[in-house]
Parts: sequence; C-alpha cells; structure tokens
Amino acid sequence: MKKYLTKYELRWAVIITILSLLWNAFEYEMGWHDNEIASHKYYTFLFLIILTLCYYLFYLDKRANRYKKRFKFRHGFYSGLSLTILVALFSIPAQLLVHKLITPDYIDHAKDYAVQSGEMSSQQANNRFNITNFVLFFPIVYMIYGVVASFVLSLLLRKKSKRRRK
Repeated sequence: MKKYLTKYELRWAVIITILSLLWNAFEYEMGWHDNEIASHKYYTFLFLIILTLCYYLFYLDKRANRYKKRFKFRHGFYSGLSLTILVALFSIPAQLLVHKLITPDYIDHAKDYAVQSGEMSSQQANNRFNITNFVLFFPIVYMIYGVVASFVLSLLLRKKSKRRRK
C-alpha cells in the first residue's frame, strides 16, 4: 500500500482540506451557519461537486504523471483509498479549526434551530450537536464518499497500454 501513498495523495489531501475550510468560511459568509441555517442542510451538499472535481483532477494528475502508459483499476482504486484515508485524517483538525475559529457559534445555532423547528427535543439536540460528533462524523463521511468515488473514477479513468502487433 506504501506505493500508493505518494506525493500526489498528500498534495491533493491538503488541497481538499484547504477547500473544505474555504467552503465552511463561504457557508458562514452566506449565513448558512446562523440566519439561514434552515438552508444549510441543502446547500452543504454543493461541496460534493467540488469534492468530486478534486478527486477527478487527482486521478488525472496521478494517471498523467505517475502511471504514464497503464492506469489499471487497481492503481486508481488503491490510490483513491490512500487519498481518502489522508482526507479523513486531515478532516479531524480541520473540523476543530472550523468550529473554534471560522464559525464558533454554529453548534449553538444548529441546536436552537433543531429545537425551534420541532425536529428534535432539547436533549436530542444536545446529544447530536457537539464538537465530538462533528469531529467523528466527518472522517466517516469522507471515508464513505472516498470509497465510492475511488471505485467509480477508477473504473471510468483506467487506461490500458497500447501494444504493437508484429
């Protein structure tokens, strides 16, 4: 597995983490973390477009620069899993940064909205919306997304070498 954990995976994991932080700052500026929190659960899925584009660009980068002639499904899938593991690990400190620096009141706003909208009781909101759950939730989400994206993109972007027949 070590051969699949290269500078490409590290570079793209850092890029994805930075984009995730910027996306959270964008959400905050758009008001999705306070005034427009009801819209947050819908608009936050727009980040999946950015994430998918990043995975796609990662695969193009890796295929063009590391596997010049052949890019088998195995190469792509294991490289994608390595990227996914790094992104999931990097998401832990990223979530701490988001909730401590970028949008420190988001958890309180989310609790208040969940109770006021009748989605859950105060106790349920307190149990669901806390920093520990966010720090644990995002690596799991990134792992699930990464496995699926790695599988699909590896199938779509595999490339066989062309051999000459004599």
